[in-house]
Amino acid sequence: MKILLLSIIFPAITTLIAPQLEINNSPINIEIAQTNIQRQRGLSFRESLPQNTGMLFIFDNPSKPNFWMKDMNFSIDIIWINKNGYVIGMEENISPDTYPNKFSPQEPALYVLETNADWASRHQINIGDKVEGLITLKLLGLFMLSYFF
Repeated sequence: MKILLLSIIFPAITTLIAPQLEINNSPINIEIAQTNIQRQRGLSFRESLPQNTGMLFIFDNPSKPNFWMKDMNFSIDIIWINKNGYVIGMEENISPDTYPNKFSPQEPALYVLETNADWASRHQINIGDKVEGLITLKLLGLFMLSYFF
């Protein structure tokens, strides 16, 4: 899936595609961090994240990645998602003051969703909830790659 690459090569795609996930009937717009550089930077240095928006980290294989709050300017929730699309863990309302502490899931995750602090509690997100839209993102990325290349 190379949606970000395509949005750089074909800027109009960005306006056509508004990636969105849904957890517990709560939609959330997403930005995708798929490359190592994007995953390393994450939300660092940003002043804020729009309401009902999150950053989705997509890994090549399930793992237990470490996240920290280096160079963060606002608090976030971290939602760990397994390869089957289920929430397997959460860290809520993590403050930038927690740096250099590291946060990681108890079991391997293929996706990690960072949201504004308290998003998970406001939307009553729980471990075991199904994340809808992950398959659509994969299929859309494959379609776009085959269509444009």
